[in-house]
Amino acid sequence: MAQKHINQDYKRGMSTTKVDPAKYGKHWAGIEFQLATGAKSKQPTAPATQPIVGSLVIGNTVVELTFSETNKIITEIVQGQQAYNTAKKLGQLESGMETYRG
Repeated sequence: MAQKHINQDYKRGMSTTKVDPAKYGKHWAGIEFQLATGAKSKQPTAPATQPIVGSLVIGNTVVELTFSETNKIITEIVQGQQAYNTAKKLGQLESGMETYRG
């Protein structure tokens, strides 16, 4: 059975009217999540202890992920956004400035 595309026609935060995806970044239009189905969505594949929940697609790159891996990605992205906002407020985004890499 083919994978189902969660965001096939509509992406969260996107209006249903004409939108210029380039204004959100060069990868924005090519990012989606495909829900896993079939055996690999029900049974873990060793050495993993969790089944695949789906695939993160960015452009032509497809990465199958477990639930824990999706949580890790969410955490890393949110921390990255927070670090960017903090560095911006502290004026650390200028060329030659080093930011804390904790």
